[in-house]
Amino acid sequence: MGKVVKVKNLYIGQGKPKICAIVLGETVSEILAMVEQANQIDCDLIEFRADYYANILDPEKAKDVAAKVRHACRKPIIFTCRRKEEGGKQAIGLDAYKKLLKNTGVKSVKFQAETSSAPLQKTKIYSYK
Repeated sequence: MGKVVKVKNLYIGQGKPKICAIVLGETVSEILAMVEQANQIDCDLIEFRADYYANILDPEKAKDVAAKVRHACRKPIIFTCRRKEEGGKQAIGLDAYKKLLKNTGVKSVKFQAETSSAPLQKTKIYSYK
């Protein structure tokens, strides 16, 4: 069995498979409407695909949307910001990604790393306290 990750009161990698609702949108209002829908359905956690948000690379707007999503979610959240090379919407390097995570105060992140020389096949979910 792989590593168990705790996101709030949910253990990923332990027990039954988890059902995840994906939230994405280009505007804050679209994102919050999807969060509300996700709160209403029978899922275990919510994945916020931040790369779809049009202003995610603006530090203040990124911080603001992350805070609003955290406040609106009634379930554990995973923050994901995929790079274009990974099928995402944003052209973002690893250094910019680290700054984004630090600025938004994200505690749980889904991270897929890939380089031109050695793609990594696994998705990692990290949880920070």
